[in-house]
Amino acid sequence: MGMRKVNWTELGRVTEPGRYGFRLGFVFITADDLAIWEKYPDAAFTLIPCSRQAPRKSTGWAPSICHRLVSVDARPFGSLPSW
Repeated sequence: MGMRKVNWTELGRVTEPGRYGFRLGFVFITADDLAIWEKYPDAAFTLIPCSRQAPRKSTGWAPSICHRLVSVDARPFGSLPSW
C-alpha cells in the first residue's frame, strides 16, 4: 500500500488538536500540525498508521484504524515540482 497524503481541507480545516474521524478510522492532529497549516494552508501531510489501540464507544478496548501526520509537503496539494 502506498503512502497517503492528506490536506487541511480533507480533514475539515480543524482548529484544535485532537483525534478526528477520517475515512474508516481516525487521525491525530497536534498543535504543531495546525501551526504548519496556518502558515501553509495548502500543505499536505503523509499519513502513517499508529500502533495504538483506541476505545470503542461500546464497552472495552478494540483495535481501530488510527493515523498520525508526518512528512509535510508545503507545496500546494497536488502540485508537481518544476524541474
